[in-house]
Amino acid sequence: SFLQTTIAHHQKLFEDKECEIKLNFNEQIKVIIDGRAMRMVFNNLIANALRYSHSGTALVIEVKQGGGFCIIDFIDQGFGFDKKEVNKVFKKFYRVQNQETQNIEGAGLGLYISRQIIKSHKGKINVFSEGRGKGTRFMVSLPVDNSFAEENQKSASEVN
Repeated sequence: SFLQTTIAHHQKLFEDKECEIKLNFNEQIKVIIDGRAMRMVFNNLIANALRYSHSGTALVIEVKQGGGFCIIDFIDQGFGFDKKEVNKVFKKFYRVQNQETQNIEGAGLGLYISRQIIKSHKGKINVFSEGRGKGTRFMVSLPVDNSFAEENQKSASEVN
């Protein structure tokens, strides 16, 4: 439901870009998150997918569970990038530079901040692209167990 609400927030952008949005999940998976912070992450990933894709493409968001994690894939049919840039996209102020992206505004902070937020949730974010023009997949993994909540409770009681 959290993802559905976040996607609904972007409905006008999807319509303007003539982009189809598909949310695929088989079950409700519960994770403990800071809703405000994680909304920033998901907003950034959705906005990037729209920004770095041509009109008339699709964004697929798939949610599944594996290995104690909720895995959320954001798969676009956008511009993609060369494999040498895979390790750079999460660096502060880094922006993929090519002919298709040169006129797209941005500070190069969104993915850096997203990675920090996900790390603070004991999760991971990875990116995959087969090359320019072949789209991009961002994979967010967040723990589904209660260890994150228990650790925060312990920290809070130590502070008090």
